[in-house]
Amino acid sequence: MRWSCLSLPSLCPALLAVLALGAPLAAKAQCVATLRGETRCAPPDAKCVIDRYSVWTCSAPGGSAVLDQHGQPVCGAGACVRDASNLVLCSTQPHGNAVLDLASRPVCTGGCALATAAQCKPLRKSAKGTAPRPRKEFQAVF
Repeated sequence: MRWSCLSLPSLCPALLAVLALGAPLAAKAQCVATLRGETRCAPPDAKCVIDRYSVWTCSAPGGSAVLDQHGQPVCGAGACVRDASNLVLCSTQPHGNAVLDLASRPVCTGGCALATAAQCKPLRKSAKGTAPRPRKEFQAVF
């Protein structure tokens, strides 16, 4: 059975409010719990990626972190794209954009550069008392 906001008008504002409140919470703190139970948080405005060994790696603030064609984490100063050869190219400017043009060539703010592992940083353990408390997941009761 399908439903829409028209069929349940009293429920839609509440649902939209819950969704709107949850979005900033998720985007505010990029913290993870490791297999050892340690909480680690990314620097503000950094992007992080996990590799096949469950190791978290982050970009510098304003940059991007992705896995390359071999599954290794690589980072760039700005946003990144994959070209036709599956190479990861990134904007040379922090917060810069990267897209593929109609001919599938990368175009980046400030120019494009190959993403490298040297630009990545390991996700560090949070200082005591600075990590946000983990949120409890919703449990369905049936």
